[in-house]
This record gives sequence, C-alpha cells and structure tokens, in this order.
Amino acid sequence: MIASMLKIDLLLHQSDQMEVLEELRQLGVVHIEMEKASPNAAIEALEQDTSLLKQAVSILTHSVYETSDGMPQKPQDIQKTCQEIIEVDNTLQSSLKKLEQIEKDIAKAKFWGLTSKKLLHTLGDRVAILPYQVKNRLFDQYDFSEIPYTIVERNTQDTAFLIVDDGNIKRPPFDPVELPDDGVEELTQKKNELTDKLAAMKARIKPLLAYKDALQSTLTEKEGLLQNYVAINSSKSFKEGEIIWLQGWLPKTNLQEVSQYLEQHNRTWSYRNPEPGEDIPVKLVNDKYSKIFEPITNIFQLPHYFELDLTPFIAVFYPIFFAYCLGDAGYGVILLALSIYSYFTWFRQSPNLAVLGVILGVLTTFMGIVKSGSIFGMPILDQSHPFLEFFAPFVLIPDDQSFVFNAFNVAIMIGVVQVICGILIAIVKAYMQDGGKAALSPVGKLIIIISALMAFLYHMQGVEALAAVADYVPWLILFGILLFILFNPHHDGIGQKIGHGLLPTFFIFTNMLGDILSYVRLFALGVASSVLGLVVNQIGMQIMSGGLFSLLLGIVFLIFGHSLNMALATLGAFVHPLRLTFVEFYNNAHFEGGGRPFQPLTKN
Repeated sequence: MIASMLKIDLLLHQSDQMEVLEELRQLGVVHIEMEKASPNAAIEALEQDTSLLKQAVSILTHSVYETSDGMPQKPQDIQKTCQEIIEVDNTLQSSLKKLEQIEKDIAKAKFWGLTSKKLLHTLGDRVAILPYQVKNRLFDQYDFSEIPYTIVERNTQDTAFLIVDDGNIKRPPFDPVELPDDGVEELTQKKNELTDKLAAMKARIKPLLAYKDALQSTLTEKEGLLQNYVAINSSKSFKEGEIIWLQGWLPKTNLQEVSQYLEQHNRTWSYRNPEPGEDIPVKLVNDKYSKIFEPITNIFQLPHYFELDLTPFIAVFYPIFFAYCLGDAGYGVILLALSIYSYFTWFRQSPNLAVLGVILGVLTTFMGIVKSGSIFGMPILDQSHPFLEFFAPFVLIPDDQSFVFNAFNVAIMIGVVQVICGILIAIVKAYMQDGGKAALSPVGKLIIIISALMAFLYHMQGVEALAAVADYVPWLILFGILLFILFNPHHDGIGQKIGHGLLPTFFIFTNMLGDILSYVRLFALGVASSVLGLVVNQIGMQIMSGGLFSLLLGIVFLIFGHSLNMALATLGAFVHPLRLTFVEFYNNAHFEGGGRPFQPLTKN
C-alpha cells in the first residue's frame, strides 16, 4: 500500500535555515521539495567535493584488498588523498588494459614464431607481405592455386599463412591480421615491466585503505550539506530574503512526532492534505513478506499517489510464475542453497534479496515435484528408481493431456485468475478516483470476460455444470458491453460514448485471447528446461558407459550441462514473469505509474 502523505509548509528566518534543515535531518521523515540547483558557487564546490569523494570511496570499496594492514586514519588533506587514490587507480586500470593487450600479442607472436611487423617491413615498400589467420575449414575450402602463399603455423583450429602481394595477384577474401610490432622477447620484457608497475600500484593503494572510513564519513557530511544548500536554493524568500518558505511532505503516521519536535523548537509551520494534480512523493508501506518484492515493483515504475500499490499482488503471482517456469525440484534445491549461502556472504548488505531467492527456491522445489515432476531432468512419473517412486504420489499436475488439470491448462488458469484480479483492481481504482458510476465501465469489462469464458467452457470444453446458465450468457455479454460503453467516464453524450466505445469493446475480446494465451509461456519454459535436463542426462549417461576416465568425463559433463541449463532456465524464469506482470497484469489493472520516490532528509 501507499503511505498517506501531508503537505508541510515551514516559515523560518534566514539565519535559522541551516539549523532547521539539520533538525529535519535528525527527524528523518520529512521530504523537502527541491528543484534543480541554479548556478551557485557553494553548491558547485560541494558537488565537486562529493563527486571526488564518491569516486575515491568507490575505488577503495572495490579494491583488490579487502582491508588495510593499518588502523583507520583520517587524512590531513582529504582532497589531495582522494586525488592520489584516483590517480593510482587510473594508472592501475590503464596498466591492466595494457597487460591484457600484451598477453594477446605474446600469444599471437608465439603462434607466428619470430615473425613480427618490423621484420615484414624490412622487405621494402614495393612488395607487401600480408599475414593471414583463418579457420582451418575456411582455409581448406578456398582455392589458392593462383595465389603464392606460405603456411607459417597450423593448429587444430587456425591456419596462419603469408602471401607476397606485388600488386598483380588476386587477394583472398580474408582480412589480414595485425601482427604485434615486437617479437616474443620484447613483448615478454614489456609484460614483466608492467607486472612490476602493477605490483607497485597495488602496494600504493593498500595503505590508502586506512582512510576509507574517514572518507565515507566525510562524504556523508558533504552530501548532507549539499542537500541543505539545494533545499535552501529551492525555497521561496520574502522581505528581501529574510524570511524563507520551505515546502515538503511527511507521512501522516509521523505527524505527531514532527509536530512535537517543531513546536518544541518554536518553528512556524502548517500542514494540509494533498490535492489532486499535485506531484506527491510515494512511500510504499507493505508487510514483511510483500516488502521483499518491492525491488520488482521498482524495476518498472512506482505507482502514482492516487492509485493502488500492486506489490502485494506481485508477491503472490511472481513466485508462482517463477517456479512454474523453472519447474525442476533439483534446480530449486540448488537455488535455495545458493540463496541461504548468499544471505551470510554476498547479500549481507541486502538480506531481502537473499530471502527472495529462498522463497523462489522453496516454491520451485515444491512446484518441480507437483507440476510435471522432475528432479535434475529425471521425470518422477517414470518411476525408474525407488527415489523417484517416493515422489510419484505428489505429482498433482502432470503433462497428461487427457487430465483436465494438466500443466498446460493450469498455466492458462493461472493467467485467467491474474487477468481477472487485474480487472478487479481497475474497478476499485475507478471507484476511488472517479466514484461508483465510473466503476461500472470496468465492471462491464469483467462481465464480458467472465461470460465469454463461460461460453468457451460450455460450448468448447463441454463443462455441463454451466448448462443452467448457458442460455443467459449472450445476454450477460450484451449487458457487459452496454455497461462498458455507456458508463465510460472519459466521454460525454450517448453518441460520443457509443462512437468511441465500439473499438475498445472489440479490443476486449481480442486482447483477452492474447493476454490469456501469453501465459502459455509458463508451460513452455517449464517444458523446455525439463527436456534440456533430460537430454543432458542421456548424453551424460552415454559418456559414462566406458571406463573410469569416461565416468569422470560424464560427471563433468552432467555438472556443466545442468549448470548451463539452470542458468538459462533461471534467466527465463526471471524475465518472462516480469513481462506477464508489467504487460498483461498492469494493463488490465489500468496501472498508470509515474510516481516519484519519497526521499526524506536523513542523518546517515
């Protein structure tokens, strides 16, 4: 849900402005309206300082060394220290790039033997010796009968050869290679020099790590000071600049806290409820479970203040979609183990991401057994092993097309449920924003879709339970169309409503088919990962059928194959549910978005 906001106005004397802003920073719950800063010497100086500090702190944070040998220290000259850190890092990065290129040149020079560009140039300007390096397949296929060439080197992949071009020969359709200017000995010497230089740079950066905490603290202070200056620069002034007027926002739940604090410090202020049309910052307030899924909400856009937060719905549907796509219990266990490990290591600073991985891992493990049933590509229903036989009774959604609740049909059913949830959200949203009359139009859309589904189930699928209402379905569809067209809040007059409503009504039927069929991707991705896992197993078993070496090679292939399949399946399971959420679900929920985040002044 979205936290209720209040608009706050502060009047203060010019001499008190910095003090008041620091008070608000201590509170940590007031969002001050800030505009882009106009040219100002103080702001420009602070921006330069923070930029320099950010760069230096980032370099130390991602340093090759995790900690310094010495105790934390505060540098005497912060600017000079930051410049030294940046200078050392620039030299380090430049040397690393040069070293990478030299290593490539050494490999090329070794492949070509003693040949170098300098050696080729000594043959004169009139005759050009062109070096080529092509794949063996291309070299063997080309007809060199009219071209004089000499093979320099040939390995299992490439052929290196020279052509003497006096200007009268036909050149082959390959691009000549750029040979290094130096031979192997010269390049090796340059590599050693660069390696020594890199070691010196790393030795210089290690003692600078002792300044990391002090620089981070200074950066926090500078950022706070910059925020204060920008806030002052954004304020309105009266009486020749003596009186300053600041505007901002605060959550309604923090009103008492802010009121007591400001009155205790004798500040002049007032508050009011926001009005339609105002650009109100958005603060998401969800329970602990739904809060884990807020990063997914932020991938697209925040809702604007006057609409519903869809994060709780994402928290229900997204993990189901993810598990349905990944669909293998073995991969779910691996994802669960990696997430638990990352909670204590990689994601210590962002534990919610690790918890999200745990949720997805647990649900994938469950779904991998219940839906189709596969463990590392092994179909459970084959019952070829006692271990698989144990899980067979838990397979509730098989691939059997004769069973109503098979994997394909259930994917469609999940889509129907989410689409209907989206329309229900649109009804609530229309009611909240424009009243009950405006909500009748999306109600009409809901009646059309439900009636059309009933007609499909009865006439196409033979669901006899709908026989009692089958005769009323056409009238329900007509009633839904009338509601959708006649109560559309965006048009006035019956003629205008009908004229502008016919095409959207047609799109209800076409989009309904497209939206629901989009959920087939849940089934398709799950099948793809299972089939690839099965293929990996079959190839791995064939490799392992030989001796001990074949056994080891087969195990390596199984590990590599399943790792690659899991990586591809996880990527698909992450991306495609996002597409279903941000396109099908958001579209049916009439999501507008465009909200800006609530960013209060805080004391870090």
